[in-house]
Amino acid sequence: MPLSPGSRHGVYQIGELLGKGGMGEVYRARDTKLDRDVAVKVLPESFARDPDLLARFEREAKTLASLNHPNIAHLYGLEESGGVLAIIMEFVPGPTLGERIRQGPVGMEEVIAIARQISDALEAAHDNGVIHRDLKPANVKITSEGVVKLLDFGLAKAIAEDRPRGDSDNTPTLTLRETQAGVILGTAGYMAPEQVRGTPVDKRADIWAFGVVLYELLTGKRAFTGATVADILATSLRAELDWTALPANTPREVRRLLERCLERDRKKRLRDIGDAWLLSHEVAAAPPAAPRRVWPPVWLWMALTGLLAAALVASLWTDPPPDPPLRRLNVSLGGEVNLPLGRGPAAILSPDGARLAYISTTKAGAPRLYSRRLDQAEARALAGAEDADAPFFSPDGLWIGFFAGRKLKKISVEGGSPVTLCSTVNDRPASGSWGEGDLIVATLGTGLVRVSASGGSPQPVTTPGPGEIQHRWPQLLPGGNAALFTSNTTAYADSGSIEAVTLATGARKVLHRNGSFGRYVPTGKKAGHLTWLNQGTLFAAPMDPHRLELTGPARPVVEDVTYSDPNGGAQLALADDGTLIYVPQRAPSLSTILWLDASGKTQPLLAKPGNYSYPVLSPDGRQLAFLQQAGNNRDIWVHELERDVPRRITFTPDNEYVLVWTPDRRWIIFSMGNQLRMVRADGGAEPVTIYESKSLVFLHAISADGRYLAFCQQGATTGNDLWTASLGGTPEQPKVVRPEPFQATAFYEIFAGFSPDGKWLAYASDESGATEVYARPFPTGSGKHLISIGGGKMPIWSPNGRELFYRNDDEQIAVVDYKSSGGSLVFSKPRVWSDRRIPSGANLRNFTLAPDGKRFAVMVSNEGPDLRRNNEVVFLENFAAELRRRGPR
Repeated sequence: MPLSPGSRHGVYQIGELLGKGGMGEVYRARDTKLDRDVAVKVLPESFARDPDLLARFEREAKTLASLNHPNIAHLYGLEESGGVLAIIMEFVPGPTLGERIRQGPVGMEEVIAIARQISDALEAAHDNGVIHRDLKPANVKITSEGVVKLLDFGLAKAIAEDRPRGDSDNTPTLTLRETQAGVILGTAGYMAPEQVRGTPVDKRADIWAFGVVLYELLTGKRAFTGATVADILATSLRAELDWTALPANTPREVRRLLERCLERDRKKRLRDIGDAWLLSHEVAAAPPAAPRRVWPPVWLWMALTGLLAAALVASLWTDPPPDPPLRRLNVSLGGEVNLPLGRGPAAILSPDGARLAYISTTKAGAPRLYSRRLDQAEARALAGAEDADAPFFSPDGLWIGFFAGRKLKKISVEGGSPVTLCSTVNDRPASGSWGEGDLIVATLGTGLVRVSASGGSPQPVTTPGPGEIQHRWPQLLPGGNAALFTSNTTAYADSGSIEAVTLATGARKVLHRNGSFGRYVPTGKKAGHLTWLNQGTLFAAPMDPHRLELTGPARPVVEDVTYSDPNGGAQLALADDGTLIYVPQRAPSLSTILWLDASGKTQPLLAKPGNYSYPVLSPDGRQLAFLQQAGNNRDIWVHELERDVPRRITFTPDNEYVLVWTPDRRWIIFSMGNQLRMVRADGGAEPVTIYESKSLVFLHAISADGRYLAFCQQGATTGNDLWTASLGGTPEQPKVVRPEPFQATAFYEIFAGFSPDGKWLAYASDESGATEVYARPFPTGSGKHLISIGGGKMPIWSPNGRELFYRNDDEQIAVVDYKSSGGSLVFSKPRVWSDRRIPSGANLRNFTLAPDGKRFAVMVSNEGPDLRRNNEVVFLENFAAELRRRGPR
């Protein structure tokens, strides 16, 4: 359960979020009682739910709190407040050792000083029977005075006791998932061989990690590396260290210390960190050992030459080594992470596969961008990247591009102020790809543009033709001369086509129809595969990236990828090392529709839970229309409340969105892609199209006399606009006439509702920087009233002509009273109508007002007051090699 800046936890005033990971969130805080800064680590809720785990942790915390050493960050204690358990620790300012190493070479004197303080801290801990278990540069802080502080001492033991030998089913496993307590047991590249094998560990595991850290300090590079976690573990078990990487002035005693610390047989390893007596100032001045040059005899040169020649001949006659097997790793990003899945990819990998960036939403729905190296336990929230959408990495993996506040921005993976590159046109979906030479190709409006990564005016690359809605999800191909993109001709992801455009000429070429989110995967020296998504299945076909054409048949390769219909954004990303990461599909969250009154009391409206969305009561309150998902189809159902009888009234392969009843209850009007359609409420006829737009259209309201409709559609330069139209035609052949914009500005207008007398239109806009509810006279639109305060959307006028409801940013129903005065309206201060939260995972209304204005029908998740969190991703290592095995290249 997270805290928030500005809140209190006991006597601690919570400040900025410092980091986030599997062990919880870390905040800087002020101890108001002792007037000092502290670090507050909020533990996962699983601790509070597991009495045995909590008791074990508290026992370990008492031991850790007893450690009193200048080089160990002190643990002040545990604090529980409001059901939230937190560790209170010493706040240590300054960079981590990992950040210091990345700043540049570390001089020998500084190396010795840092290493001596680390060894002193470990010696003090080992003398008290405490093992660190996760020593690495990220867990070492250096103050401005050069004082070293070790963090997170012994926390791994607090959440996972050693298992006995001999039982392979119960050995600890290195994983990026949450363990029983929600933390990582060790970090690949720093774990001793016995840790990797899952056998019990003692203080010699810390001595191994000390050697790895010392090697990294001296060389500026990792001791054990690999393309994947499995490869890193394998090198730590078998591979020889590159001793030539040590600086030439490394004293022989330091070399010998490294050799003793990094003995894989722990019986031969240095037994006590205190024996590292050579870490004194005198060592730094000792001359390096001069290497003794021994020339091999002539016969040995001849033998080696013969062996090399034989090996070369043999290589010409033997098959190349087989591709490594596909490995699947299910990863939980932490209990508080919630990936937004309705837009572009929420989790992405850096090109080298070493860093993960992801977007996580708060309870109020505000997204934040996080960055985390895969060899680190915690993710960092990137300040200034709030409301981020559709992130993408720079080729060197040092920057992340993203969209927020109708701007294309970039931010360093280490944090700092974001840099604005240019403005966007449409709010969503925007998307981008960063290629060589600081070139970004992006969707900022309807077509693709090219933008310098240093900023500047966007230059057009493509312009949608007749029938095309938008060009989305670009990817620059190797070399930066061409880009893939998805062309959408309807609102549905699966009806798009994957195309390539040559940047120099603008020439386009269709590669595949009926798919979305095309991505090129290099699988050979000069060729690769094109992948795309169709209804959650990822397909792949061999592709020549130079001729821009497919060279073989398509095959399904992954069948459970989460994607967004209608915009076609897939929850997947690829790294240059051939790793694929994606969010897996899961069973839909079932919902219940309840009656809710102002006191917060509820009672069932529909007895049976289902995959419902967008409930709308009929004008007389006797019937409830809603959307119900079955497989990939979403259809309209009508439930007669008095008889408790449901009926399905649409049977189309497409998905419907947003419903309104006509006042006479004969028809239901709904949005579907770029069309408005009507269907008889008794299901006695097929739906008829009454309006077709060149862009997406979302219906919002019909006037009480049935004469006017209000809906949103996207303008070429203004983004999401509010339109109105008359409803004409015949009773059996209705149609929309005279559609015209009501509010078409550079801001995002959405959600509209007519007042009971039809003279006012309420809607939501982000013109103030936050989404608020406004009201304007209809049809003139002249003048406006601000209705909500502190955020609001989804306005609903009460039939009684005295109240206007909306949903506030706390996901509660709020209300304002109003009255007519001098031809205008006078609105009261907003108040909360009911304390009950009604969260919605999508940007669709999940509540509908009864005709008497006294209660609402609300849709709530069956899984508690909060929707399920999307915090699981899948890593498919060696995915490119798997594509090679499945077909020609």
